[in-house]
Amino acid sequence: MDSTRHSGTFNHTSMISMSKSPQEIRQGAATSYQSCYWLWASGKTLKNRHWLLSLVTFGTFVSQALIIALSALFRQDAGYLDSIVKLERTLELRQIPYIRQFNQTSGYPAIFSWKAEGGLGSITDFYSNLSTNWMYTAEIRLTTNGNEPAWSKEGWSFVPVNLSDIGTMSRGQNDIGFNTEIATAHYSSVNVTLKTPAIRGRVICEPIQEVSTTKHWLSHVPMIDQATNVTTNVTGLSSIMFIDTPYVGGMTPDARYLSCCFNQTDSARIDSFFMTVAVGYWTEIWQTRTEPEQGLPFARVTGSTLNFTVKWVHGDGGFAELPEDYPRIGRNRQYNQSLLFFDPPQIQALSCMPPVESSEAEVVLDKETGRIQSYQLLTEPIPEESAWSDSFVFHDLTEPIDPAVKAKIAGGNRKNGGLNHVVRIMQNMTTSYGVNFMYAMLHASRLSSLRSPPNEIPAPQWDETLKDNVFNIRDNYTGLNLDFMSYASYIQANKDAASLLDANVLRQQTEHTFTTFFQHFVSSDVSLQSGGWAYQPIGANLDGLGKPRDTTPPQIAPNGEPAVPVSKLPTRDTEPHFNAKVAKQVEVLRMSPMAFVVCVVLLSWLLATLVVVAVSERLYFRGLIRNVESIADVLVLVAGSERFLELVREGDVQRLQTDQKIKTRLGPFRDSKGRVRRGIDIVEDGEILLEQN
Repeated sequence: MDSTRHSGTFNHTSMISMSKSPQEIRQGAATSYQSCYWLWASGKTLKNRHWLLSLVTFGTFVSQALIIALSALFRQDAGYLDSIVKLERTLELRQIPYIRQFNQTSGYPAIFSWKAEGGLGSITDFYSNLSTNWMYTAEIRLTTNGNEPAWSKEGWSFVPVNLSDIGTMSRGQNDIGFNTEIATAHYSSVNVTLKTPAIRGRVICEPIQEVSTTKHWLSHVPMIDQATNVTTNVTGLSSIMFIDTPYVGGMTPDARYLSCCFNQTDSARIDSFFMTVAVGYWTEIWQTRTEPEQGLPFARVTGSTLNFTVKWVHGDGGFAELPEDYPRIGRNRQYNQSLLFFDPPQIQALSCMPPVESSEAEVVLDKETGRIQSYQLLTEPIPEESAWSDSFVFHDLTEPIDPAVKAKIAGGNRKNGGLNHVVRIMQNMTTSYGVNFMYAMLHASRLSSLRSPPNEIPAPQWDETLKDNVFNIRDNYTGLNLDFMSYASYIQANKDAASLLDANVLRQQTEHTFTTFFQHFVSSDVSLQSGGWAYQPIGANLDGLGKPRDTTPPQIAPNGEPAVPVSKLPTRDTEPHFNAKVAKQVEVLRMSPMAFVVCVVLLSWLLATLVVVAVSERLYFRGLIRNVESIADVLVLVAGSERFLELVREGDVQRLQTDQKIKTRLGPFRDSKGRVRRGIDIVEDGEILLEQN
């Protein structure tokens, strides 16, 4: 683009220079800035010492740069319009245990009053709605990187608040041309910042050193080859592991022998004992008898610490029927094949304690979806003692009022010698949410174990029930027999079964898995009116429930200390009303700081140029006799210039432009007739110049 296009060959600056003193023809009469670009024109004027024109031509470049800078000064974006609103809180962290109605057998002596037959069967409601069940959503989160539940982030769950009264942003106006579809797709309509309690379950695990001694987890099985009649000692996983240690418990929740699975991907190894096997289960630690002669350890629902073991077994094995004379407890033996090993497999095991902790938090969340965008813990996490207060505790076990029921009980007691196992009475049973979660998670892989009497060891004489496949992973193509938690750890370890034999790797995966399962448990089936598994309506209490039976065993927290009774827990004192900040996203124009600085600098330069030109105009242009606006004005100035015209007729123009000896001047000259005229003409050496008027 041209910076200056004049009507003629000359320009004002050249004429002003010639009016002040004779100039070489290339800097005077032959000077032209026609078809020059902005920066080139500015440089050319500096070379010719046309200072004012140089300032003006550089200003034209600055003007274009200013236009470009102004286009980058503002950008369309989404901003926030903040306001303070008052919200109502209806929920708080659960303090009272969950209450169920359960049939208690009438007529038990006092010593058996806390042993509800099939008490674990009362937690089956934790496995309902399979399409949205917390066990499945947690597994999806861990194995496929699914979404976190609403009102939760990074393992923390936050007590939800009713946000329905907060209006959404109006998208009807688009006055500044902002792309509303883009805004809808990329920006949430309303963000809410509020303070609310937070809860998290975590786990503290330590390696079990007894895994180095195979007697604690392997049993020897004599196998007789029918063809050669040779007896070979092989090994199998004990159904009850770590006897005579603090970590005694079943290999699986029901302590049954494993009947699945082995890797069938290598056809050459099928029907041999060299097929890859991986077994992983989380099971509770059983209680030990106070006296050795009382028998084996036992699993008890109420009064347990709820600590558990994580076991991971990996090796090459196979399946075969055990000898009929192989010792098993009980009468009804199922003749399924059992998992056996020629060479002992490798094992890693952890002993884990599951603390639950809470804190006060400030969260920023999307009002529409409840997704937590960010959070900040305002206080140090503290243990939630209410998670362990009650473990299947019966209350108010009183005589029935109905005379017919009384008569039935009395008749039953006479027939059974004072022990009636037929007549049942509906009673209140309380269980804290931490207890509910632990039993629901640890027994999910073996739902049949929920039917076992809580005061007895689950029947180890049975083989596992392969029809029970709701919350476990059995795969004959990869050799996996895992509960959901172990499978999640296996996936997070990139399906490297051997890597989980490292105690640190297994512990890291266990910690993440446990926290995620607790997060999904807390976030499931939440109602803003009635609460959820870990939430309760504000001020909820157990008034009128009745005290626990006197024969209830002491309740134990995971750390081994006595659990704090509900009556001794501190009051929550939750405020039902509080203020929250609502940030509605609106369409705004944002100024670029860098573009602003550039614009200010360029505009300042242009203003300075304008001042200089305005001040210098009269002084600089006073040498001109008239304004030169067209080619006709230029012709008038050279029409009577005899020497100039004669020189043009005699030589070519290109030579004249490069001849440094020829100088021209704009001013008064005397022609051949002696008359004085003003114009542009050649100045000869030694010529006396007429003064400018």
